[in-house]
Amino acid sequence: MRLLIISTMYGFSWGGSEELWYAVAKETLKNGFNVDIVVFTNSPIHNKLLELQKKTNLYFINNLTPLLPPLWKRIYFKVIGRPIEIRYANRFNFLKNIKYDCVLLSQGGATDIIYYEDLFNYFLQLETPFYILNHLVSESMFLNDIKRKQMRDLYTRSKQVFFVSDRNRSDFERRLILHLKNALILKNPVNVKRAGIIDWPQNEIAQMAVVARIDVNHKGHDLLLDVLSQQKWQVRRFKLNIYGTGPHLTYLQDLIDFYFLGNKVELKNHASNITGVWKENEILIVPSRTEGLPLTIVEAMLCGRPIVTTDVGDCAVMVEEGKTGWIAEAASFQHLDAALEKAWQARTQWRQAGIAAYEKAVKFVDPNPGKTLLSLMQVNLF
Repeated sequence: MRLLIISTMYGFSWGGSEELWYAVAKETLKNGFNVDIVVFTNSPIHNKLLELQKKTNLYFINNLTPLLPPLWKRIYFKVIGRPIEIRYANRFNFLKNIKYDCVLLSQGGATDIIYYEDLFNYFLQLETPFYILNHLVSESMFLNDIKRKQMRDLYTRSKQVFFVSDRNRSDFERRLILHLKNALILKNPVNVKRAGIIDWPQNEIAQMAVVARIDVNHKGHDLLLDVLSQQKWQVRRFKLNIYGTGPHLTYLQDLIDFYFLGNKVELKNHASNITGVWKENEILIVPSRTEGLPLTIVEAMLCGRPIVTTDVGDCAVMVEEGKTGWIAEAASFQHLDAALEKAWQARTQWRQAGIAAYEKAVKFVDPNPGKTLLSLMQVNLF
């Protein structure tokens, strides 16, 4: 089996959406198969890409290169007042020279490909069997009639479509106006090497955590800070630790100052050691506006920590109200405020809720999701 993996991750070095295709790549190599990997150039290059680069072919896609008309034509167009037509080089032409049996397209968002015309055209012309792996269907996403038709054509041709959230699947079907009979739900890898309830922190004040990329449009950090700016929270004994990096770091720091939360909220760097996070913190808060099923929820539960989450994606599939955590019915000030209030009033139950969260998570996790996905592709291919 010769596999080609294409990831649409752009603008970030790495993210939760990359973990499953990375696991598939490692499993493919482990089984003695060939795998080629195509990613967009993001800086800095993540260490997992550097690791793969030593073992297989890794291709980096750069920004679009404009193909301008000859100088004489540009001058002529300027004289006659005609706009210059700019075309762009097809960055995926080189794939015609690579031999493979199937292609796996991994998308952070289910419609990523439509914004890369050259990549979209490549798949329209592709005769090799291909699979699509989606990690998110945004709540705000809308497809006009033309793009909806394009997406319907693409997804109908896909041999199998994988989602990590069943709600994402149903939301996407509504947007496409198409029942995806070839859709399956998969589970992501987790970054907890050994599941087990971590000793409960002996904190003088409640330590709460957000573990997510600093992207407020997606992850809702700003919504959480708005809730915590209320007078009732100003007088409560807690600390919120925000782990992560991202494009809105400066905005978030300014917002913390704006709400006078500097003595209660601390921005920390990306947390590579998940168990280290949960040695210090007692509860995870997920104020996201849109999600698939975030790894941070499963990882926190595997460490024995309860969750407060908005009801987006499949978050509420993992979190049971009052048992393993507390659920905000929507990503709004009112609903997040209500969920946090219920959690705070029940803080003496956090430890027990964490135990219940662990028990649920260990039954949920796929011990080898890379092997699962590779097997599904092999069965469908052969």
